[in-house]
Amino acid sequence: MAEDSWLALEREYFVEKNAKDLELAPKKLNKVLETYNKFIQKALLNESPFVAEDLKLTILKNGGNSAAERKDR
Repeated sequence: MAEDSWLALEREYFVEKNAKDLELAPKKLNKVLETYNKFIQKALLNESPFVAEDLKLTILKNGGNSAAERKDR
């Protein structure tokens, strides 16, 4: 499955802005994120477009709480 164009643009922007702070080579970070984007896209959209919508609603219901905040509890 090809990477969605929106995800690709977001990935490229993220790499440009964060590779140096993360102390990672932009090329390696880019490859990791591209692979992850394809994985997530396939997992969400191969099932059904409703799965992606359910995920969005779950995230919104969570009120922006991060996974790190939940681990601290």
